[in-house]
Amino acid sequence: MAEPSYELPQLQINTFVIPGKNGLKAAAKRYRPFTATHTESGIIWLFAHGIGFHKEAWDTTIQRIFEQSSKSVEAWTVDCHTHGDSAELNNDIIHSDSFDYHAIDYSEAFVDLYNTQIAPHRGSHKVVLVGHSGGAASAVLTAKLFSRPAPTSAFDFPISALALIEPGIWPTSQASKHTPLFEYTRSIVGQRRSDWLNRSEARKHLRGKVPWSTWDASVLDSYVTHALKADGHGGVTLKCSPKHEALLYADHNIEVNATMPIPVLQELTLGNGGNPTVPVHVMFGERVDLFSRQKQQALVESANFASVSKINGGGHMIVQEAPLAVAESLLAVAKSLQDSVKL
Repeated sequence: MAEPSYELPQLQINTFVIPGKNGLKAAAKRYRPFTATHTESGIIWLFAHGIGFHKEAWDTTIQRIFEQSSKSVEAWTVDCHTHGDSAELNNDIIHSDSFDYHAIDYSEAFVDLYNTQIAPHRGSHKVVLVGHSGGAASAVLTAKLFSRPAPTSAFDFPISALALIEPGIWPTSQASKHTPLFEYTRSIVGQRRSDWLNRSEARKHLRGKVPWSTWDASVLDSYVTHALKADGHGGVTLKCSPKHEALLYADHNIEVNATMPIPVLQELTLGNGGNPTVPVHVMFGERVDLFSRQKQQALVESANFASVSKINGGGHMIVQEAPLAVAESLLAVAKSLQDSVKL
């Protein structure tokens, strides 16, 4: 554990490196209020980012949650092994010719984090695992890993609730039924610009282009600060290379990553005699863009979700476009966990 790397108002942030299998490591951050309430029954938050993002994308949302919730004990964010600071830690491994990566590999990082950093001090706290886009698939797939050596059973799942925001999950009936925006995104992501003269130029360039032009200013600032690194030649470049971002959109990955969570969701929400084992909440942005309404509806009908809601102020990138509205929706999830946990 390192010293606090930076601070948000009222929050202390510490950095961690979580060792994983096959030599992979995950960079993580823990957020705690300076004035802890030491509640006996509070909330621990875990956040999984989407493809192409980074763990600090959640900062504005996390800050609002702690401002509004005296029962929030701590929050954790984790960089996917090929993204953010994790990409730096795994540079030699992820750039080998034989390297491949799937949604469930990101799930491993959360299982390792939980077992080493949360389980030992959890006590009676509730744990809410939040995933956005592709990170939602990884959040669901943690159930397969926690349940080992019987991966078909989800009843040993230690997570109290799942919150899936604009999840990149759909039934096999929706395989290959993509929107024009989705097809366009996956076609260009591997070739998009990744280098700038400095962070100021990067911010100016991104602010003038979709999708970054639609983002909340604080989230864009976080992206410029944390998703970029010095390139060794006086400029800056993306920590997550376009190659590794495109890998998760590849034909051999995208449908597997999107459909594999469906039976796990059914196990979690229907497998206990039709009663949910774990409440799973699904949230969509009000604007339909990356995923069609038909694909979203097919997901809704595939399992017994605790709630399905809409977040105003954005579309698929709702976490980047309306981070405060996302926080409010997540606080409603936490409140629903236990009537005695007053937020």
